[in-house]
Amino acid sequence: MVRTASTGIRLMVAAAVALTLVTGGCKSDEPPEGAGGDGSQGSRGQIGEDPYGGAPPSRDAEGIAAARRMGLRTVYFDYDQSALRSDAQADLKHNFDVLRQRPDVRVEIQGHCDERGSNEYNFALGERRAKATRDYLVRLGIPDNRIEMVSFGEESPAAPGSGEAVWAKNRRAEFSVLR
Repeated sequence: MVRTASTGIRLMVAAAVALTLVTGGCKSDEPPEGAGGDGSQGSRGQIGEDPYGGAPPSRDAEGIAAARRMGLRTVYFDYDQSALRSDAQADLKHNFDVLRQRPDVRVEIQGHCDERGSNEYNFALGERRAKATRDYLVRLGIPDNRIEMVSFGEESPAAPGSGEAVWAKNRRAEFSVLR
């Protein structure tokens, strides 16, 4: 969970470059109607070399596929919220049982948001979602050194497009097995 200064600087520079390239004036930074959107600051919390070679962990299809094969469930959030719903808590209790049976497994929790809100807001909300998910598992008994977090804000949607049915799929915390 601790990250070195050089890792943090590399991540901030990479995030700034990616954000500049992705946003390029394509979308408004206006908050959505109501509370203001979805988001979080990216934080991987890894020490030393990046095992993904600089690629975001959500692009590690093997890690996500491994989590799904193990039976780890994605948890979903209400609009503009990082509080765990009762269905998310039930899914996390299931994930706790899976992780308890596999003490050798380390996971990354990836916080995601829908497309509404500014990129900055969405990165912050994604981080809060990942943190709420991690904290719940830690309270249940999973050691925090087995869990890392990252936020992708709105940058890695599970479903493309707009509308509540799509947005609901994108407001999530997803699991990836770390190698």
